[in-house]
Parts: sequence; structure tokens; C-alpha cells
Amino acid sequence: MIKNIWFAHLTLTTLAALTPQDVEVKITDENVETDRLRRGRGSGGSDGNGDSCLTSLRDRSEVSTEGYPGCHGGPHASTCPQEAKEHVDAVVIGEAETVWPQVIDDVQKGCLKPFYKADAFCSMEGAPLPDSTFSVREAYMTVNCVQTTRGCPHRCDYCHVTHFFGKNLSLPACG
Repeated sequence: MIKNIWFAHLTLTTLAALTPQDVEVKITDENVETDRLRRGRGSGGSDGNGDSCLTSLRDRSEVSTEGYPGCHGGPHASTCPQEAKEHVDAVVIGEAETVWPQVIDDVQKGCLKPFYKADAFCSMEGAPLPDSTFSVREAYMTVNCVQTTRGCPHRCDYCHVTHFFGKNLSLPACG
């Protein structure tokens, strides 16, 4: 059988790796599964729900309808934070790694802020390995993925990469 997606995405599994072990985490990878909150650790109820989505998938995002605080992040929320805010309690703008501990703390205290904004691009140095235990192993060619760099040396007007991850000059430039 040929799999439609070769490798698992790393955003949510990286955030799971950054989440304290005493915090319940459940992930639904809507690229390959439809059951909400299918994979996770912990057994209690939920204090909050978050998602990361591309603009093309924003209509499928339903985190505020679950009855507890919702938070959007990802390329769409970072590009259109006011639009994203219409559907959730909080929006993460930019890369979530630097603000994720504050989001978790605020959810636990019941004082989620409307917006969380990363002040700078994240360094890959010291970044945790994504927690692949949350990946749907049977749906991908591999879930054993690592990220070695972010950004791009180009500034193509149709691409979101440099807007979201910065211009990485350490990559070889073409031409």
C-alpha cells in the first residue's frame, strides 16, 4: 500500500515534548485521522484545546466549540491573528516554542491572554526531539523525523516560509 504522506509533521509533537509530563496531552493529526483527541497521555478531563493550521485548513479548526478554552497557532493564525481570534480565546503568533510554557501556565491558572507573540525566531540549538509517541505510525512512511534548520535563504513572494521562520542564510543559495 502506498502512503499518501511520507513523513509526520513535527509541530504538535514538538509542543508535546515541551509540555510538562504532569500535563495531559492529546493530539489529533487531521492529515491522517478523523477522530478528535485520539492519541495522548493522561486520563483526566481537558482544561484547554489548541490547534495549528494552514490557511487552507482554517475552516476545519473547531477548538472553541469543545467547551473549554481554545488556542490557534500556526501559519494562518500568525498571518491573520485578528481573524483567528474570532474563533478562539487565544492566538499564538509566530513560533510557539518560546511562548508555549506561558500558554500552559496561563491555561492552568485560568487566565489565558488573547495573544501570545514570539519575540524572535527560535534557535534550533537545544530544541527537544519531537515526541513521536503521538504520531500515527501506521499512516506515514516514517515518524522518525528531525528538523535540522528553519527558514530559507530566498524570499519568494508566494511562499510563507521566510515570513514564518525567517531568512536562514546558512543554507546554500541557488544560482
